[in-house]
Amino acid sequence: MKKGILLVGLAASALLVTGCNGGEGKTLNCTLEEKAGGTTTTSSVEMKFNSGNDKIEEAKMEISINYTEEYKSFADVFKQTLESQKTNLEDIGYEVTITSSDLSQKLTATGTSKTLDSSESTGSYEATKESFEDSGYTCE
Repeated sequence: MKKGILLVGLAASALLVTGCNGGEGKTLNCTLEEKAGGTTTTSSVEMKFNSGNDKIEEAKMEISINYTEEYKSFADVFKQTLESQKTNLEDIGYEVTITSSDLSQKLTATGTSKTLDSSESTGSYEATKESFEDSGYTCE
């Protein structure tokens, strides 16, 4: 369970510090999945870059925590973990929603070049890809 919580923080912090962007109209998709006990945490990020390699046009991040019945008692902890990331993401221009179902919690964050803080919306495609891969993500 601790690994799942750490993974959520890693995903959000990777997105916050990379200054995601760049690439000639490219789209970068990065995914990280980790299983621990009866939980699976999946983080995915999709970034669409402008043609000038210096600005993100759109970014979408999803963090899903799925768990078995035996971990259901931790549902509030999982939700609080996502809630703690929500404020940080909103402060830099993401629109964030958190949804809950019987055996999962999900955070979805979306932003555009018009809503994101300039430090979040600038940077190169390659540097962003490298940063995510260094954090354990698989990127395409």
